[in-house]
Amino acid sequence: MDQHLYRIGEVAALTGANPKTIRYYDMIGLLTPTCVSDAGYRYYSTRDIWKLELILTLRYVGFSIKDIRKVLTGEVSVCQAIRWQKEAIQSQIRHLNDMMTILEQAQNSESEEDSLRYIRDMVQAIEMSMEERQQFVLGKVKEGLFKGWPPDWKEQMEKKFKRIFALEGPLTAEQAAVWQEIRLYLNDPAFLEEMRQNLMPFGKLVQKWNVTADEFGSRTWLVTQGAMQCLREGRDPDDPRVQALVDEWVSIYAEAMHLPMDLLFLESFSEQTGKSFQGKEGRFWELVGKLNPKSDQFYAASRLLYQGLCWKLNRIRKRSECAGTFS
Repeated sequence: MDQHLYRIGEVAALTGANPKTIRYYDMIGLLTPTCVSDAGYRYYSTRDIWKLELILTLRYVGFSIKDIRKVLTGEVSVCQAIRWQKEAIQSQIRHLNDMMTILEQAQNSESEEDSLRYIRDMVQAIEMSMEERQQFVLGKVKEGLFKGWPPDWKEQMEKKFKRIFALEGPLTAEQAAVWQEIRLYLNDPAFLEEMRQNLMPFGKLVQKWNVTADEFGSRTWLVTQGAMQCLREGRDPDDPRVQALVDEWVSIYAEAMHLPMDLLFLESFSEQTGKSFQGKEGRFWELVGKLNPKSDQFYAASRLLYQGLCWKLNRIRKRSECAGTFS
């Protein structure tokens, strides 16, 4: 028999593996010995030992038997398998961090009942699917906020809310806490009424406009995209590029309402749009941005446009004051 073949006990001593484990790997076809004697003894070559050490190493870092088999057969490259395992471990770390956050917050509750309720609510929030979150939101805002709107406008606003909450995958513990606060707002009739009152002027106007929801949405979306680009470039509200977008933004509304883009309109428009950045509604949209980073970009772009509008108004007022002083 070849002198470079080793019996199972020797292999176990060289690698630190349990003989039962080595036999199991043979049984499932993961590590077959080079030969088996008539007496039933397994013999392994130096290459077999190297293969076993690779298996043990991959098992140590969490690889499944299925993935190890793919690596050994060449179905998956080692680099690809490592990437997969890194992603799996990162997912586990995030999960453990989420659980730690939940337990730490629950520990700060005033009573055992509150602690258990908090854990239950947070776990339910994390496990809630994107579709379930969207259905919950739409169920709250569909009739409460957009009742009486023209069908095409109502549909567009519903799509907007659905898109805002289009966040796939399970939530982190931090996102779950944010979602819980969002739910509190949406379950509060007083808050929904406040939002409805803020939207009412806009809702009444769209019924009189001769512009379609799609046309209006397309134009405003182009402005929003421009504002997002300005944010990426670090532009301030008084930047000429931002100011040009503000002019386009305001003109879209002024044209739809058949009103001149004068100081009176700017002040009225500023007052109305500013409500989205103040009080409970401002907090609500801030939470939405924390829940979904893509929505945060949209909210930040809208805020930049609003800040640009405020800067424009202040500049116009100062010019008016100066003109009055020297007249």
